[in-house]
Amino acid sequence: GAATIGAIIAAGIFNLIGLRIFADRDNADERYHRVVDLCPEAMWVNVDQKLVFANAAYIRQMRANSLDDLIGKSALEFIHPDSRDRYNTLREAFLTGQGQIQSEEVKRRRLDGTEYIGEYSVGHTIWNGKPAVQVVCRDITERKQSTEALLQSEMRFRGLIDIATDAVISIDLQGNIQLFNQGAEKIFGHNTEDILGKPLDLLLPERFRSGHGHHLKQFVQSPETSRLMNGRDGIYGMRKDGSEFPAEASISKLALPTGIVLTVMLRDITERHLAEEKLQESEARYRRVVTLSPDATFIQSDYKLVFANDAFLR
Repeated sequence: GAATIGAIIAAGIFNLIGLRIFADRDNADERYHRVVDLCPEAMWVNVDQKLVFANAAYIRQMRANSLDDLIGKSALEFIHPDSRDRYNTLREAFLTGQGQIQSEEVKRRRLDGTEYIGEYSVGHTIWNGKPAVQVVCRDITERKQSTEALLQSEMRFRGLIDIATDAVISIDLQGNIQLFNQGAEKIFGHNTEDILGKPLDLLLPERFRSGHGHHLKQFVQSPETSRLMNGRDGIYGMRKDGSEFPAEASISKLALPTGIVLTVMLRDITERHLAEEKLQESEARYRRVVTLSPDATFIQSDYKLVFANDAFLR
């Protein structure tokens, strides 16, 4: 990952310390400056918490016009007040024996007052014969903002999913449940903790299970991204207690870097079925009563005859 790469680069830069200590003193500084200036990561050196050297990447990071704008500045000057306690804690740990600090996050300020989040790697070095601190810092503000935006998006999504009265269930290509919202808990009677990772077949009556995997495979291989689910005998779900219920459902697929995710949205339509059955029974009773009535009875719709009893026909 980015943090690992940054740590590797930092370690490589810290190894340049050897140039400053063991190489020919007349050429060491020149070689050190040349190599470090080519580094894409911002790097600087502090002696007694004062900046004595910085590469071009750090000058750009700080939005300075030149190195002269930074030389002699206190390290604490560029630490955001919100991060100063953390900075002091890290500095104390570093000075009391920790050889290096890698991939630590600190909020910083540029010369123009704008803020950013720096990912620090820190090591010991020698500068003009004095103990010094060498710092490599990557601006990870955009990465943090992207991560935060993703987390907020996921929270909004989960909030929306959890208030949905319909069941929302996501499965992987093996048919194992990856997401099970509160609506699904109420409809099926399973707790999310118990059902995650289990096969979707647990939610289907046994007579539908054999063909279910085939239908899923067909959908995954099709160009469709969503589809209404239907069957010759209708769609049915099975609750935890084994009871069945009629349902209407749709399925969608989404290709993610980690693989394809299938999401089913399902509604329990038991009440609708009961209402339809009662309506059909009521209509049947009405027809029987009217048909046997000795009075002529008929029904029109848009001035057209749609029903007449035997008495009217006679």
